[in-house]
This record gives sequence, structure tokens and C-alpha cells, in this order.
Amino acid sequence: MKYCCSFLLLLLFGISGGFAQNKVECWGRYEISLPAKVKGNPFDIELTATFSGPDTTLTVRGFYDGNDTFKIRFMPVNQGVWSYVTQSEIPVLNEVKGRIECIAPGKGNHGPVKVDGTYNFKYADGTRYYPVGTTSYDWMHVAGNQPDQTVKSLELSKFNKIRMLFFVQNFDPDYPEPSMFPFEIKKITKDEKGKPVYEWDFTRFNPAYFAHVEACVDKLAGIGVEADLILFHPYDGGRWGFDRMPLEAGVRYLKYLTARMSSFRNIWWSLANEYDFLRELKPEYWDTFTHTVVGNDPYSHLCSIHTYTAKYYKYWEPEYTHASIQDQAPVEGFGRAATVKNIYKKPIIFDEVCYEGNMDNRWGSLSGQEYLYRLWQGLIVGTYVTHGECYMDDPKDYSRDFLAVGGTFQGESWK
Repeated sequence: MKYCCSFLLLLLFGISGGFAQNKVECWGRYEISLPAKVKGNPFDIELTATFSGPDTTLTVRGFYDGNDTFKIRFMPVNQGVWSYVTQSEIPVLNEVKGRIECIAPGKGNHGPVKVDGTYNFKYADGTRYYPVGTTSYDWMHVAGNQPDQTVKSLELSKFNKIRMLFFVQNFDPDYPEPSMFPFEIKKITKDEKGKPVYEWDFTRFNPAYFAHVEACVDKLAGIGVEADLILFHPYDGGRWGFDRMPLEAGVRYLKYLTARMSSFRNIWWSLANEYDFLRELKPEYWDTFTHTVVGNDPYSHLCSIHTYTAKYYKYWEPEYTHASIQDQAPVEGFGRAATVKNIYKKPIIFDEVCYEGNMDNRWGSLSGQEYLYRLWQGLIVGTYVTHGECYMDDPKDYSRDFLAVGGTFQGESWK
């Protein structure tokens, strides 16, 4: 009898303990947690929820979060009362109903960034957004207090966006193994040099890895920084094999990631960094990956893909909200960037124009003044330019290399 009463109380008062308490600010995040033990692989279970609110109905995907718990995350886009109902093949997860009240956004919450007109950006509340971004590929995956220092450095700067990798980066063979991975490990063997060789179960995820990335993205939101999350990259070299996943594994990963993170208002999707260097992935995979991300993001976050130097992509296709370009030539002289802008008729971000730094190569040896000149050449014609700096005391010492691992800015242009 007591179990029956408890079930009726859940129906009456909602999953989170009463409609009056189920308040979330506009463009905030509401989470439904549903306990359920299932047979087989819980990551195979389909779970969705349909939210109906003022002038809008949105269907979002749920996900398995480990510990016999399924979750649904929702970002309300209009103020007012929203009702929801879940759908699943698992009876205990099906037809779960409730209501939430979406209230006014809090201080600093302007909503997700969208395209404004043809060439510009604005927040969902109408506030203009000018992307002044930087780059730190592996900052989330560094051990110790370095990630917190990165957030502090960003807070002290004027940057409002950061490009960063979801998968860990393989800097060199001696770079230490990360503390965790996004997939379950089937087996670990050793190669002839004694290095670990991993066999992955791409059908089972490690929720702790995703939760860590999410916590980092939330910290960025707290200081007003957009998270331009790079979903694939070629800087693996086969060490872990995330640069050569089968197509089905890639699609499965993207569906899981978007189910977890589409409700984060400050997320941007970058399908890949230097996608054309991911030579183990067939060119046609990128259309599938792009459609998977866009098709599973009910909020239509900004989406693009990054290429190698002076390799231009089909950014005119509707799935791409803006161009993410690696090419310094358009910003090395007056008026050149306008040509790129006029070709694509979309917002243009030159995400890589070489970096300020002291490296002995083409791309990491700009002075602060040289970088700022390129930034200015992009801005004066209505395009945007992303920052990066790489100062190293030794070819294998990444401790001061903000581009690689974050930490504290060393250069001049960030000021």
C-alpha cells in the first residue's frame, strides 16, 4: 500500500517534489532523473521527452548516466509553464509526466548565441555578441589545478569564447596517459615499447568523463565564456584510436554527447579541428556526423567545422551557421578578409591565423603586435579572428603553452 501511495504522490507533485519548486530560469537547465534497472546495455535504451510550453514544443533525448539512472536535460526557451511527458520502450521510463515553470533569466544569462542577420551574432535576448575568442586545446584534460587556473585567466581577460577539444590530445609519445577516457575499456595490452594499447567498447560510455567536460563548460558559462567544443581531431596519431572510430561508433558518440550537452546554453559545436587530417575517416562521414549533431540538437546551437590552412569547406550548406577558417592570408593585408565574407554570406571566424609565441615554426612565432594586426584586419571588414599563444621553454615542456594546456597567459596580445 505504501508503494502505491508513493507512486500517486509522484504523479501529483512531479518528479522533483512539487510544481511550485520546479522553477528554472529561461535558458537555464532542468534535469529529470529517473532510476531504472534494465537488462543488457543501458546505453542502448531510447528515451525522449516532449516539452510543451508557450508557443513551442520541443522533443529532447535522454541518456543513461550510470548507476542505474537515466536523465533528461531541458533548456526552456520561453518564460511560462511547460509540461512534459517521456517516451521509452522501458515501462518505468515511459509516460512520466510533470510541469516546470520557466522564470526570467538571472544576471549574466543572455541565452545561447545565434546568428544575427547575415554576418553577425547576438544572444537569444537580443544583446549583440562579438566573438573575441582564444584557444586551449587540452585544458580540460590536464591534471591538478591547471584547469581552475585556466578559468581564472579567462575571467581576467576580455575573451568571451574558447576553442577546446572533447577528446584528449596526444602531444608526444612521452606525454602521460589521461586519468580517464570517454569509453569503457575492453582490454589493455602492451606494444613492443611497453606502451599501453587499448581495445574500446564504443557501445558503452564513461559518464564520469562527460560529467567532467560538462563541469568545465558550466564554469565557462559562469564567467560569460562560450565553449566552442571540438568533437573530433587528428592529434591522436592512433595512440588511443579516437581519430579512427568506425562510422557507427562516431554517430553513437555524437548522439550521446548531444543528449547530454545540448541543454548547455554556451555550447558551440565544432565538428572537427583540421578535419581533412583525419585520414582514417572517409570524407562522406562528415556529412553524416554533421547531420547527426544538428538533427539531435533541438536548440540549434552554432555549428561549424575547421579545416587545414587555406582549405575552404562548403560552409554555405544550411547545417553550418558560420565559417570556421584556418588561413592567415586574408588577414595579412587590408580588405582581403572581405572577399571570404562575400563568398559565404555567413559570419566568418578566422579561428586560426597563426599564433603568438616563441616556437621555431610558421604557425607559432608571431609577436603580440603581429597577431593584433591580423585581428584588426579581420575586424575592420566585419569578420572575426580567434587568438592563441604558444610559449615553450623546451620542445617537450608544455607547462607554459596556453594553446596546449591552458594555465596563465604568457604573451602580450591577450592584454
